[in-house]
Formats: sequence, C-alpha cells, structure tokens
Amino acid sequence: MLNRAAAWASRRIERPLSWLELRERSVLGVCIALLLIAGLVYSLRLGDALRYYDEREYFKIASYLADRGEYTLNGDGPTTFRPPGYPALIAALLLSGAGVVLIRFANFVLLAGSLLLTHHLVKRAAGVRAGLIAVGLALGYPVFFYTAGTLYPQTVAAFLLVLSLALLFRGAGAADPAPAPRGEGRAWLWNAALAGIALGALTLVVPTFLFLLPLLFLLLWPDLRSAGVAAAALVVVVGAWSVRNYLAFDAFVLVSSNSGLNFLLGNSEQATGGSGVNVDISHHLRDAAAAGLNEVERDAYLRAQGVRYVLENKLDALGLYVSKVIHYFAFRNQLATKGEGAGWQDLVMLATYGPLLLLFVVRLVSWRRLPLLPLEKRLAVIYVASAFAHAVFFSRIRFRLPLDLLLIAVDAIFLSRLLERRAPGLERPAPA
Repeated sequence: MLNRAAAWASRRIERPLSWLELRERSVLGVCIALLLIAGLVYSLRLGDALRYYDEREYFKIASYLADRGEYTLNGDGPTTFRPPGYPALIAALLLSGAGVVLIRFANFVLLAGSLLLTHHLVKRAAGVRAGLIAVGLALGYPVFFYTAGTLYPQTVAAFLLVLSLALLFRGAGAADPAPAPRGEGRAWLWNAALAGIALGALTLVVPTFLFLLPLLFLLLWPDLRSAGVAAAALVVVVGAWSVRNYLAFDAFVLVSSNSGLNFLLGNSEQATGGSGVNVDISHHLRDAAAAGLNEVERDAYLRAQGVRYVLENKLDALGLYVSKVIHYFAFRNQLATKGEGAGWQDLVMLATYGPLLLLFVVRLVSWRRLPLLPLEKRLAVIYVASAFAHAVFFSRIRFRLPLDLLLIAVDAIFLSRLLERRAPGLERPAPA
C-alpha cells in the first residue's frame, strides 16, 4: 500500500517536473535573477556595517593590501595569520571602487555561479531533472543566502570547490567509469590544470581544503595522469604563497599562521566536540606573549601545546576527535558572537539541514537497491572525508557550508532517480 501511495505521489509530481524540464533555461534564469535581486536588496539593507570580528579583520587586511600593496594586519609589518585568498579578492574589489555593499553583492554573484555549476555537474551525471532539483534544494537552504551577506570566505570557497569538481569530473555520468575523459588533443590537460589552479586558490581561501590533495588520486582513479597534473598545479599555486611567507618570516608557513591556534582550540583540556572557539586557552596565549614570540613562532608554540595534550591524553583525545567528527553534522554551534545564534535560526537550520542529511544517509544505506552513480560516490567520499579533516581542528557550520553543496547534489540525484523509478510508463520530455 505504501508503494502504491508513493507511486501515486510520484505521478502527481511527475507532470509539473516534466513541465519545468521543458523550460530548463527559463527556470534557471528566473531562479538566478530572483537570487541576485534578493541579494542586492539584502546587501543594501545591511549597508556598510561589519557585524562580526572576522569580517572586520578580513576587511582591514584587504584595505592595507589595496592602499599600500602590503599584506599586513596592523600596518606595522607583514602577516600571514589570515589566509590570503579572500582578502586578495576584497582588495581587488576595493581597487575597482567597490564598497562594502558591492563586496557583499559580489558574494551573491558567486553564490549564483555556484548554483549554476552545481546544476551543470549534476545534470551531466543524472539529467536535467536532477540538475533542477539541485538548484531548488540549494535555494531552499537559507544559510547559503545568509552567509553570502557576510564578508566570510565560505561563499567564495563554495564557488571554487564546485568549479574545480566540474572541471575534474567532466563526463562523470552514470555509465562513465572515468571522471575526466581526455577526449581529443590536450583538453584533458587543460581541464586538470585549471582544476588544480582552482583547488590551489580554494586552499588559499580556506586552507582546510588541502585535504583534497591526497584524495585526488582516489577520486580520479584510474585517470592518474589528470590527478597528477591537478595536484601539481595545486602545489604550484600554494607553493608560491609559501615562498612569500618564507621570505617575510624566514620560516616555512604553508598558508597561514593560525593553524596552531585552531589546533589548540580543538585539542585542549576544555575542548568538546562542539566548543569551537569557546575554549579558555588564555594561559597559553599569555605564555606566548611573555616570551615575545612573533606570529609564526606563536603559531608553532600553540601547535606544540595541542600536540602535547594529544600525546599525554591519547584516549581522551581520540574520544574528542570522534565527538568533533559527529558534531560536524550538527545544526547549531556554540557561538562566541552575542546574539548570533537566536533560537529561530537553530530551528531553521534543523528544518533545512536535517532533511538533507537524513536523505543523504538514506541514499548511502540504499546503495544495494539503487547503485551509486560515479559522481555520487565521489561527492559522498569528499563530504564524509571533510568531517574527518575538519575534526583535526574543530568544526563549525560555517566551515561545512561549501561542502553542503555536494550533499545537495547527491540528494538531488537520489530524488530524481527515485521519481523515475516510482513513476514508470510516463513519457519523459526531451529538453529543448
């Protein structure tokens, strides 16, 4: 009886979905236009005020970079505390004459680009319907919109992530065993190189995404040549910034000098799975200040304290790590900024992220009845692996947001395939 009801519901949904498929370009155009209009209105409403500490710091670094051509936090000397990718983008916009409002709106343009790329990626693998469902699910996930209205790097990171995957997984469809067919000439080489450059830029925006480097060879198997080119391009992009750091500080810093702080925040006596930055490490900070350490030396010192805690409390550290992995999939955070985590926001996150995560879990456990497409496998591996990578430090909803586009992509493919199975016998329209 349940199967009959599901089939009946699928048939009821089938016709409007088929109607939308026939008008794919128009539907996409309307969705993107509405997103951009809403983003512009929201940006104007927020104005020039920067509500959060991280926003103000990114903007300060970008202002120095635009005005003086120096990557500095306080104007007294070089810094590498913040990753350079997002401040560099803000600086470029400042040089073009943009203010805070237009910089916010640029985030919405990138969000729109992310949705189009996600649609393209999903459509290649599972058809027009799945691509449109992905766009609909993303538009129904309001935290994307909220985050785009802030000067946080996650919207840029989402765009670069999906761009790199769209280049890497060209043709990763249901019957396509290789993610990046070489085609004729050297098209495969350009795709892999551009994907690697995008991944390098992504790492300079959010360094945690470096976890994708070793995954490239698994994700692109058996096309190891493309994986090697992409990995080499990534290393060159990130390495160029590492050379700058060495010249500025006479020490090796891969991307930024805040990894030690973040590692200690996630691996210390008072840390919990969901504590985030709300951990008292003031005695470590006082010791570093008393020793007169510069930011790179302080970073090394704080990292050493975190490593020391892990080595001296192995079982507790393991339990903490597992707790952080689990908390990665949470719908709320303990927040340091007062008023940021209103109860209604938690309810919205529960009502929107909860069903997406549940659908993702159902998709994974039903792999025997409905085998995973190649793209589904790769996106699922990245999404799950990201939880383990972020748990090395600490997890936040904001850190997860770029990856949530991959969650949505898997869910969209699953829903599309379910509808096709539940509503047999109906003629599917061919997109114009």
